[in-house]
Amino acid sequence: MSREKVPRRSGGYLRALAFAAQSQTRGDEREIVAHITHCEWARYYLEHHPSGGYLLACSTNDPMYRLQCDDVRFQRRCTLMEGGDYCEFCFYRL
Repeated sequence: MSREKVPRRSGGYLRALAFAAQSQTRGDEREIVAHITHCEWARYYLEHHPSGGYLLACSTNDPMYRLQCDDVRFQRRCTLMEGGDYCEFCFYRL
């Protein structure tokens, strides 16, 4: 089974990621930084399974994004599930 690549149109996939963010703090063709202040995954796991939420939901983000876009890197310094005020999503084009 082959994996389908995201179209490589002049940063189009980076712009698409920005639309998923609730609060974009900065963004251009090489970088998008967004702060997510509400997450249904975080709400559910913090209510029902607080010790496993990060492992089950957040820790899979980086590998998932690498599979979809091999020339984009993802970084996050804080999450709602770890007690932060927001989840930080940073995408960088290589």
